[in-house]
Amino acid sequence: MKKIISSILMTLLFVAPVLMTNAQDSKKTPEKQDNLKTVSYSVNMHCESCKNTIGKMLAYEKGVKSFDINLDLKKVTVKYDPAKTDADKLGKAIEKLGYKVTPYTSSGTNCPQAPGCQKSKSGCQDH
Repeated sequence: MKKIISSILMTLLFVAPVLMTNAQDSKKTPEKQDNLKTVSYSVNMHCESCKNTIGKMLAYEKGVKSFDINLDLKKVTVKYDPAKTDADKLGKAIEKLGYKVTPYTSSGTNCPQAPGCQKSKSGCQDH
């Protein structure tokens, strides 16, 4: 009986700190999610191979938290941490793969809402 009680107590001593650490980490995650920015690009991709090439690059790009690639709309949307990267760097990274990158709008034209946006490679953001 003593062995059972002492083994339960030993287990609790090792498990409790791990559970408390996980609880603290889960509290930090929503704060970081609030700081994320989203940018969308129009990219001249033509096939699944293009989509996969861009996806593989974005998966390893510093600061990228998530992305969506829509081949039909030729649209790449990236959610990123502005403390680690910015929209210009992301656009240039896609261009390095050989694709033409322009800010995305649903009408297919450059974004008229921000000054200089038509010349910018930084993509359309929430203005």
